[in-house]
Amino acid sequence: MTVTSLITRQRPATSVSPVLGATGTSNHTELELEDLAYGSPLNAAYDAVPGEALFISALLDLGQYNPGSWGVREVEMARYPQLHALATHYQLHAGMAPPLSLVTSRFASFPYVAGLSPAWAATAVHADHTDRVLRTTLASAASLVATDQHEQAITLMTTGLAGLHQGLPQGVDICDFDALLEGMGAERCPLPPGRLAHVLGGIIPGDFGLIAARLNVGKSWWLAYIATVAAEAGWNVVFASLEMPSFLVMDRIHRLACRTAWRRPWADLEDAHRRALLGAWSERSGRVTIYDPSHRKQGFNASLVASLEAERTVVIWDHIGLSRTIAGVRAISDWRAAAEISNELKEACLTTRMPVIAAAQINRTGASASSGPSPEHLSQTDALGQDADWMVTIAPHSTGSRVMKFAKTRNGPGVGERYYTRYDPAVGNFADITPDQAIALKGADIERDIDFD
Repeated sequence: MTVTSLITRQRPATSVSPVLGATGTSNHTELELEDLAYGSPLNAAYDAVPGEALFISALLDLGQYNPGSWGVREVEMARYPQLHALATHYQLHAGMAPPLSLVTSRFASFPYVAGLSPAWAATAVHADHTDRVLRTTLASAASLVATDQHEQAITLMTTGLAGLHQGLPQGVDICDFDALLEGMGAERCPLPPGRLAHVLGGIIPGDFGLIAARLNVGKSWWLAYIATVAAEAGWNVVFASLEMPSFLVMDRIHRLACRTAWRRPWADLEDAHRRALLGAWSERSGRVTIYDPSHRKQGFNASLVASLEAERTVVIWDHIGLSRTIAGVRAISDWRAAAEISNELKEACLTTRMPVIAAAQINRTGASASSGPSPEHLSQTDALGQDADWMVTIAPHSTGSRVMKFAKTRNGPGVGERYYTRYDPAVGNFADITPDQAIALKGADIERDIDFD
């Protein structure tokens, strides 16, 4: 259907629709306009009107100049910058859109179109913006490819396409109980048994969870443990290892996968036996795929999550501090880049409904906090603590135990609760223990003159 037929259908059949121009009107009825919609000069005139002009016209008719309320972003309002600035300023001070007489006196060449729906016109803005971004991005990327600058072309494509507007789909009505029950009843990815699973209840689709600690406390081991338990429940796992080569992550997950079948020192397990144990484990478990920097030379960013969108899949991210923004800026650059990475990962989780469990660093202040680390003690940016749905911190207690704390739980109780776990990577033992057991392990360190604090 052409632009003209869509426009005229916004008005009652008995009305006469003004067409192009701020002063002229048409003598055609809606039916006659629809008859003229195909291949006529009138339709060609409508097709030539930019989407922004249609949208601005609709807002002027409405009497309220508020592009954001219709899902139109500032970057999409670039074709008529002076008119847009005037209308925005007028709305700010007068509480309404500028009158049409003011617009036509200042911008006589503006192609005003009367009687449009703002919601429909907003889709025209999105379409025009998408066309501009695609044309410029693809042309620039093609030039880079022609000179063998492939990495730069990938970065340019990723950055450019990330700015596209996908349109505003229909939302969810608050009385749609089917949608409520579907969301509440969605399958959760299991967590390791104990307090972690009891308090959080599993990983919700779209969750953004953090395992946070200082250096050499066990974040990566805990992520490997979570990945192993998820795979054993039949979930597929994508493990993004930003700080270790894939074979080291493989070795850790192998130890955890064999934690019940092999309880002796890992070095005593022969390769043939190890292969047999792993083969039996993989037959009853989901797939675990590991990516390290050698697999993604352009770096790790939220686009990886979007590209992996799939059901019953959880992403493990180790760790936030080595990530990049979609534009390619490293987290270490400054707090703004780290905040952008956090925002992008959170958005990717919600849009794909895929959960991401990531490791994050605790700063020096958090390491010495009497009540244990909290979200404000995360390194690089406060945005991580704000964006995360839940955050569990790990603090040293002894060589064989750790103190865990629920620093944040968006969807349930437990904030501030602390508990103890074993820490024995050699045999894959991270089970919950009682305070008395933790004290006994601490005492063993004291007897051996080991100061672990």
